[in-house]
Amino acid sequence: MTYAVEVEDLSYSYPNGTTALRDVSFQLDEGGSLALLGPNGAGKSTLMLHLNGLIAGTGSVRILGQLVRKESLQSIRRNVGMLFQDPDDQLIMPSLWEDVAFGPRNLGQPEDEVERNVAWALQAVGLADHIDSSPQSLSFGQKKKAALATALSMRPKILVLDEPTSNLDPRSKRDVVKLLNQLQRSNVTTILSTHDVNLVPLLAEDVLLLNQEVIARGKTRKIMGERELLEEQGLEMPLFADLFEELREEGRYNGPTPFTKSEAKDALESIIK
Repeated sequence: MTYAVEVEDLSYSYPNGTTALRDVSFQLDEGGSLALLGPNGAGKSTLMLHLNGLIAGTGSVRILGQLVRKESLQSIRRNVGMLFQDPDDQLIMPSLWEDVAFGPRNLGQPEDEVERNVAWALQAVGLADHIDSSPQSLSFGQKKKAALATALSMRPKILVLDEPTSNLDPRSKRDVVKLLNQLQRSNVTTILSTHDVNLVPLLAEDVLLLNQEVIARGKTRKIMGERELLEEQGLEMPLFADLFEELREEGRYNGPTPFTKSEAKDALESIIK
């Protein structure tokens, strides 16, 4: 079976000798969605940088069956779109159009195709009206969306997203969640890291709990419902799940654990009845 992403026994240490990853292994099916969770310094960003060959440790990483190595980087980067935590790391050109066009041009796409992909990506993130703006004139939230557009413009099969909603206002968060859900429905594979546990049930079917090594891997609703496991890693349950688990412990609720607002509403109505 060919996985979208296959990582086997991946280890990496920083030049000063600090261990970032230790024997990390996991697979993700095509069209799957995976959230990487863990405390600061757990190695989440380091792991992501391996997925398109920006750094290389020991072990192996395969993208759509292809081993990530120097000879395959152009092909790998055609399939893997990256969003860095700091958008300024991706926005380096004089205009937004040039930034979003950089990737497709670098892949050798014909100019008419570049134009179509840039227009689509900017429209998708809601920045079509800023096409000629300097990236440095944008707000942080707009920069975050612009950086996402630079990844989308290459029409990748896999999106790797480091804190895609950090420092965004509530409306912008909802917009990003909606866009990622649309991409997931079109079979784009997504891997994301986030500290916002409330977003995880909205964005990922599976969770990999990481702290230099794999602590746990499983379905989102299972992992995010295990309070003790999460607290051991300095994490919390999503708000709705936490509330109703407390009600369950008090003997006031015995239904399924809700993770979204609509599920919490249904659960509350069952209690009232």
